[in-house]
Amino acid sequence: MRVSVLALAMGLAAVGPLGAAEYGDAAEGELLAKTWCANCHVVEAEPSQADSLQAPTFKALAAQPDMSVERLTIIFANPPHPAMDGISPSRQQIADIAAYLETLKD
Repeated sequence: MRVSVLALAMGLAAVGPLGAAEYGDAAEGELLAKTWCANCHVVEAEPSQADSLQAPTFKALAAQPDMSVERLTIIFANPPHPAMDGISPSRQQIADIAAYLETLKD
């Protein structure tokens, strides 16, 4: 028993605490969305129609059942986002945007 507890403690110490990137800041995510995303997406809960017919609203993105930090990481890293050239958000910034999207769910 003593060895198991020691092994568990050593394993947790090696892994370290959960990174802050796993927990987003919705207020920071809203600011990032307004800065980076609002040219194409409606980032507020209302209005529900984006200026660009090709870009879904953030409310529509939030409604997608598979929307997550991992999904946003893929979206930022891969096409189809040519209008996002030069934007390379950190994992924390992606988590912040994901946290903001979470606030837009119905």
